[in-house]
Amino acid sequence: MERKRGFQGLVMDIGVSEGNDTAYYLAKGFQVIAVEADPRMCRSLRLRFKREIESDILLLLNFAAGAKFGQTIDFLVHNKHQGI
Repeated sequence: MERKRGFQGLVMDIGVSEGNDTAYYLAKGFQVIAVEADPRMCRSLRLRFKREIESDILLLLNFAAGAKFGQTIDFLVHNKHQGI
């Protein structure tokens, strides 16, 4: 992600969830690197922030932290409280 002129700086949003913090940072003029582990939520975020992703002011990554790179992780989602 190349730094864009006129932006306030770069913010990393780890654990994006429904994306409200990401939306706030973008509205304040920051570029954002956003990381969300839940693949279903990530698909929803790609739709919500389609314009920002295409404009290269948001980089959305679907990653989770684990003990080893590339390791499969069991991921449980509480659908009622996840924001889907």
